[in-house]
Amino acid sequence: MSNVIPLHAENFTLAEAAWLPLPIPFREELALLRADGATEFALREVKAFDVNFFLRNFFELAKHPGDGERAFIVPIHDAREAIIDLAAWPINAPHRLARRDGRGALLGEGLIENPASFYGGEPLQIYRTATRWLANDCRGVVVIDWPGAALRLADAPAIAGEDVEHAFQLARGLDPHVEKSRIFAPRPQRGVA
Repeated sequence: MSNVIPLHAENFTLAEAAWLPLPIPFREELALLRADGATEFALREVKAFDVNFFLRNFFELAKHPGDGERAFIVPIHDAREAIIDLAAWPINAPHRLARRDGRGALLGEGLIENPASFYGGEPLQIYRTATRWLANDCRGVVVIDWPGAALRLADAPAIAGEDVEHAFQLARGLDPHVEKSRIFAPRPQRGVA
């Protein structure tokens, strides 16, 4: 019995059970993520496997390698760092995020309930793609499901888009749950003459 681990239901989720045995990405796949700016810290939770995308933003793990589309897979954590769901996106399409079970609505959603995310009046950063999120050490969130994200962000003191256009997209997508007055964008950089 020394080679078995006891299963304690209070600290083990079905999403975690599905994610743990998945293989790490191939060297070439890691090179793609690094080329997009992913940090070594962020890569620690990235796995890769074949998945089948379906409906609007859901996926399932392929039964056998080669039966689906190759995708990166990361866990979605809650505020206690428990894995509540998995998120996936095709290797070459980081904007096509999907979730496995529907329990998670954003990558990084555990940060929403963490007061440190808003320390000093700072807004919670929202990224357009999973690769931008990985390039910023997973500090912030990425919307997977707009209705679910709107509900989870309803009480967030402040959020920020990547730029003005993204802030407007957030205002439209999160309306009416997130007031426009709590959505920010970085100040445009002025060119040097």
